[in-house]
Amino acid sequence: MNRQDEKWFIKMQRIQTIDKMLVERFPARTVLAVSILNLIIGLGSFSIQLFSIIKQTPFFYLAFGIWFAAFAIFTETLSFVLIFKRSCILFIMTIIFHLFTILVAIGLIIINLIALIVANSNSENEFLWIGYYQLFFGILFISFSLILLTSFKIQLKQYFRIISNK
Repeated sequence: MNRQDEKWFIKMQRIQTIDKMLVERFPARTVLAVSILNLIIGLGSFSIQLFSIIKQTPFFYLAFGIWFAAFAIFTETLSFVLIFKRSCILFIMTIIFHLFTILVAIGLIIINLIALIVANSNSENEFLWIGYYQLFFGILFISFSLILLTSFKIQLKQYFRIISNK
């Protein structure tokens, strides 16, 4: 066996070890519960944003709720797939997309805080509830995603320990 074949063999063994770990120690119930809740949050944000566009509330043209909902729905779809098909690459993709969607949720929170400030300064109190709901959805999504990522923490530590062994 030459040196390159040996490196490939070691790499494949590491990936198989991670896949086995995902099958044996994966927090499927936590992932399922958080994914369902985050999916509901994404759909709620989408529907409120549609209402905001129809009523042309402050900052409706940014449609940030739709962007957030699209990322949330895609991320949670990845999580659902991860529950049924546990693989190393899908695990890493799910974590990366959760982190990215958390950034989008932070953007949703910032945009809606600005919209609330503008609405309060212009005495446009009729649609303040939209901004509050979007804030609530963003904060809930971040909270639930952090719970999910915390449950992944053990797997991540083991993953990096396996990868770092040379």
